[in-house]
Amino acid sequence: QDGFMLSNINISALNRGEILAVLGPVGSGKSTLIEGILGEISSSSKTAIVQNGKVGYVSQIPFILNSSIRENILFGLQYDEKRYKEVIDACCLQPDIDNFDAGDLTEIGERGVTLSGGQKQRVSLARAVYSKPSLLLCDDPLSALDANTAKTIFESLFKPSLSPFDKNNSSMHLLASSAIVLVTHASQFLNRVDNIMVLVEGRPSFLGTWDDLKSFECKDELTMRSIESLRTAVQETSETVKNDASASSSLHYIDNQSSDRLVLSEREASSRRNTDIANGDLMTIEAREHGQVTFKTWLLWFQYAGGVLFLIIQTVAVSADRFAFVLIDWWLAQWTKAHDGPITVLGKEFPSQEVGRSGQYQYLAVWAIVYLFAIVLMAVRTLWAVYGGARCSRKLFSLMLSGVLKAPMFYFETTPLGRILNRFTYDVEILDFTLIENMVEAMMSLAWFITSVSVMCSILPMIGAVIVPVTVMYFVLSNH
Repeated sequence: QDGFMLSNINISALNRGEILAVLGPVGSGKSTLIEGILGEISSSSKTAIVQNGKVGYVSQIPFILNSSIRENILFGLQYDEKRYKEVIDACCLQPDIDNFDAGDLTEIGERGVTLSGGQKQRVSLARAVYSKPSLLLCDDPLSALDANTAKTIFESLFKPSLSPFDKNNSSMHLLASSAIVLVTHASQFLNRVDNIMVLVEGRPSFLGTWDDLKSFECKDELTMRSIESLRTAVQETSETVKNDASASSSLHYIDNQSSDRLVLSEREASSRRNTDIANGDLMTIEAREHGQVTFKTWLLWFQYAGGVLFLIIQTVAVSADRFAFVLIDWWLAQWTKAHDGPITVLGKEFPSQEVGRSGQYQYLAVWAIVYLFAIVLMAVRTLWAVYGGARCSRKLFSLMLSGVLKAPMFYFETTPLGRILNRFTYDVEILDFTLIENMVEAMMSLAWFITSVSVMCSILPMIGAVIVPVTVMYFVLSNH
């Protein structure tokens, strides 16, 4: 309740084809008003927001898709060639599009990185106009445009007309059926809108026409300071626009008279920035390897996990672990043989099972010691593998981070941010967990295979003649 609040605002009298300009000092609630109409902020129970028809919105910070210019303007709507061209012309985008090799099918990258601020603002405005909104909400859409471009777009889209459906003015016809709420600091256009609302600290201090504003007087000092600043800004801006127009005419005259002089426009600068973009494809295709993991990849993993030292320790730990579990089975076999009489192991005699519990305890003690030893070895080889995997993951993460930080700006223009984030999140998670788990299982499976084959061959040497061709056949079939 102690936060900023808009109050006593009523714009229900705004009709289609009319423009309501919303002005005020910084922090007066202009953008908040737009968000309130959109329902993006909380409102009191006494607030009534009724929207009839489609609502278009042009934000102060343009929203740009990682797609082509055309897709950014259509925004999922069906392509209407006639209206599309009218919108392009009205928003002064055609000269910019002509400078792209692939025209409006050119990809413009993440957040429109290949476009200037003014171009992004005009694309956002064109999207809203193309959607044929009943109510168009514009949050300072002319702020990123130069004076001449802003004047052209305002006259094409926002300037009121005595005959909105005049066929000779197709660009004006685009917004003839739309009610427009225009938040703007472009004070030079105030005398050309239908109504003006001046917000001061969240309250409408004035609502009327430009003629009413010129003669408006009140006792509130803050309101009068805001209105006086608007009057002064309109006068100063009008003089500036006249001077800019005169200077622009002079520049064109110089350009026509001398081929040695170059007047660099925003479109030409954009063209130079996009000379490397061909066929409209800006985003690079992600390179992926398919099929079986190469031996080089395994070597790289072991190298970053600790190199030769890691491999030696892991091999010893896995071998000792497998030996311990084989020793458990062997001891159980010896324990079973003691049923017929005492046995001798490593020079020590163990009693027959017929002796009773005292003899059983000796066998059980050896079994428990060997089993505990196997558990310790299993923990050692697992922890060492996890340590190596974490070390490999940390190394790869550092290399990836260093590569991204040192990458040229063109890399970020041609690589979607989602792809980069995916590498640093999901892929790192795979390195930290899934890959380590799979590596441990792979090493244990290999150890089990070698141990099993060794035991079988020691018991029945002839089985080796069968195992070798079966193993070769298995690898051949797995590769196909």
